[in-house]
Amino acid sequence: STTRTSLSCQIYDDGSGLKDYDLFINDNWHLAEYEYKTGRLTFTREKNLKGIMGLELKIVDNCGNINMWRKTVEFN
Repeated sequence: STTRTSLSCQIYDDGSGLKDYDLFINDNWHLAEYEYKTGRLTFTREKNLKGIMGLELKIVDNCGNINMWRKTVEFN
């Protein structure tokens, strides 16, 4: 569980580069910001986002390859 107001992770593609990324929480799309220079993706959560949530991060490279990351997180 976490009380953090933001979550971040590093994403990258060594080959063709990143084309798109999408963050879903309980199947709802949420805005995440990507900093190209550091490769860091950051999500700032809304204050009312609480409870056990399913996170899914979809990353697509310029060749169309898709990488999915899934995790369950409890927001306090």
